[in-house]
Amino acid sequence: MRAFIAIDIPDAVKGRISCVQEDFKLALVRPVARDSLHLTVKFLGEADESVIEAARTRLGELSATQFKVEVRGISCFRNGFRDSINVVFAKAQCSNGQLTRLFSDVEALTGSIRAENNGHLPHITICRAMPGANQGRIESAAEKYNDHEFGEFIVSEISMKESVFVAGRTEYKDLYRVSLRKQG
Repeated sequence: MRAFIAIDIPDAVKGRISCVQEDFKLALVRPVARDSLHLTVKFLGEADESVIEAARTRLGELSATQFKVEVRGISCFRNGFRDSINVVFAKAQCSNGQLTRLFSDVEALTGSIRAENNGHLPHITICRAMPGANQGRIESAAEKYNDHEFGEFIVSEISMKESVFVAGRTEYKDLYRVSLRKQG
């Protein structure tokens, strides 16, 4: 199964992101379905039950507190081989460094399962470019929303999810959830 660790985002933020996705459709991108929007913490890839169980056990050792995340601005990832935009994303940030710390803690706990060595940037994928996508239109729409506010939310848990292809679209199923401790 394909698995990953993520932070769910609230419906209000998903709604604001969905409105912005409309501006990218003319550029030949495939928007991520509203109910599938999430903040990826770590991609585990194809994993059998033993890998999932090892990740679940290690995530149970996570000792992190709840914190606030702001979703603000749009940017793009480029395919290094062709230097073309392949992913449009909303930026997630946290002024006190707790989001970066959570990513590091999850990597420290699960790195022996599958190491991430790409300097992961906290983001919410909102669109994927299709072959022949209009790069100029993507860049123009991204620039328009460079500092757009999508909202804030409290991260109170993370989850391990399975990615399943059903009826022509990707759906996510929760495998395991870890609650973060309340501050104070």
